Amino acid sequence: MGADESSSALERLKVILRSSPTVIVTFDDRGVIVAWDGAGERLLGHSEKDMIGRELRTVLPAQGDLAAPDDRPFESSARTKDGAEIPVEVTITRIQEEPPLLTAHLRDIRERVALRTQAETDRAELAQVDRLKDEFLATISHELRTPLQSILGWADLIASAPEDLATVKKAATVITRNATAQAKVVGDMLDISRVITGRLRLRCAPVDPRRLVERSVAATRPLFDAKRMSVEVTMDTPIGEISADAERVEQAIGNLLSNAAKFSSPGDSVHVFVRHEGEEIVITVKDSGEGIEADFLPFVFDHFRQGDARPTRRHGGLGLGLAIVRHIVELHGGKVKAHSE
Repeated sequence: MGADESSSALERLKVILRSSPTVIVTFDDRGVIVAWDGAGERLLGHSEKDMIGRELRTVLPAQGDLAAPDDRPFESSARTKDGAEIPVEVTITRIQEEPPLLTAHLRDIRERVALRTQAETDRAELAQVDRLKDEFLATISHELRTPLQSILGWADLIASAPEDLATVKKAATVITRNATAQAKVVGDMLDISRVITGRLRLRCAPVDPRRLVERSVAATRPLFDAKRMSVEVTMDTPIGEISADAERVEQAIGNLLSNAAKFSSPGDSVHVFVRHEGEEIVITVKDSGEGIEADFLPFVFDHFRQGDARPTRRHGGLGLGLAIVRHIVELHGGKVKAHSE
């Protein structure tokens, strides 16, 4: 091979090394750098002029045992010229005994670390999904079994004493109440299934939002009366019509009101506001109940999420009501948020 060919081959080798994801650093047994390839400047920002004569630890703080390198790669971090650190895989090899020389191969593993981090995140999310699924199955079993046991018990009483009109009347009331509760559970499950599969459709028409609020308050009034709670409604007037699915909007407002009643104490109050804010119409349900824990607040509108998901919790429900609210509002092009002190 002639001199020109050798020079050309050397230049090609330098280009390959500069484009390589591996930095090759040569140093003596004291850890002083004696050679620094072009890839080091590309990856870490340090030029050969900067690094010759400096200690390896300036770019590789955890440099391993230089006295007895074992050629086994290990993960570490390399320090860039601007002080940042990037993850690298390091292999230290002795290449010469006299004078002692070693090389450190530093391979950029940011993509590997990112993939590993993402995999760990995915595993954690899957574990969370599994936990929520288990909690939901336990909850739905409780929510369906409890009213069913009551229905069966009172049905047995009717069968054993059909002539006792007082018992029959009370049984009918209890059975109706528990059957209604079961129907609500099944209805919520069907609605969230439609949402997840994209089959929840809106039938929009011009409606007055004040009428929707009034009807929602009237429908949930028995919940508040049972707990001797007051409900006040404040509306801007006039407010005009909006294009909305009246049934679904009433369902969303009703879910908010039911939630307020559930988590409030007897004698508490609920205030509903309907007002203009710029081009938007804002409906607010404000209660004086027990509030929401700060760490749960970001998840309050997620489906299957509850502040207390134990089947033995004080408040019943599947954790779907507020999720349905969010989906209905978002299908209308709006947004929903919660605030708690």
